[in-house]
Amino acid sequence: MSPTIERIFSSPWAFVSGCLVWIPVAFWVISLVHWMVQGEVEAGWGIVGIFVAMLLGFTTMLPPRPELGPFLFAGVVISSVLFPAFRNTLRKRALDAVDFEAAENAYEMLRIKPDNYVIRLKFAKMLYKRGLRGSAMILAEQSLPHLPQAGFFEEHRMFEGWKRSLQYGAPPEQYVVCLECGHRNPPATFVCESCQAEFLIDHLRGRWIGRNLGRKLLAAWASIMLALIGIPMAAVMLPRTMSAGVIILLVVASVGIAAFGLIGGKDAR
Repeated sequence: MSPTIERIFSSPWAFVSGCLVWIPVAFWVISLVHWMVQGEVEAGWGIVGIFVAMLLGFTTMLPPRPELGPFLFAGVVISSVLFPAFRNTLRKRALDAVDFEAAENAYEMLRIKPDNYVIRLKFAKMLYKRGLRGSAMILAEQSLPHLPQAGFFEEHRMFEGWKRSLQYGAPPEQYVVCLECGHRNPPATFVCESCQAEFLIDHLRGRWIGRNLGRKLLAAWASIMLALIGIPMAAVMLPRTMSAGVIILLVVASVGIAAFGLIGGKDAR
């Protein structure tokens, strides 16, 4: 029996992993090429990503130890899933940044001229989009009587749709929490009653879920890779006298990276 056939029969899972791994690798590479052509990913980073994908594919197909094959395969699959999620997150954050800039401009104009009902209605639309339906409906209800229905027909119809949606959806918020001091403010309050912070801007910015989602996804990926690939490799490739200490270090590093990604690095204003 040839060494190749013997290796297949001795480690069938490693052989299956080595064959199947090229499916997620192909998806990974094709996606990167498409994003580079579309200009969504810089060419340099795209080439690095393709190199990493191919390296992981060949390493999974010819692992240093057969029992590592399934772990490497799982790492490639997880990476293929997380990478598009990471890209979509960055794209969403970029779009949110555009919306936030418009919200800041509207906020500044309302500070100068609070009775600008066109801007108040525009701000109401932004709040509704962010889920602050109570504040949005109060602002719209205050603004629309001052705007002629002939010139703002779509806005009047939009508000009627908002009111109808209350019959089927969750009730609007009863208060809006200031993200600076925690005070519960009435809906449509522009400045916190307690600390005078412009807390609605923080909500429009998306600070309640954090702005560093890219960091969190990268930290999650690094933590999973250390646990899924690093620990098995240390267990099977290092001497027993060394493997225990290295595994402990990898576990600590994995937990530390995950903690930093999830709770570390407070969002800047």
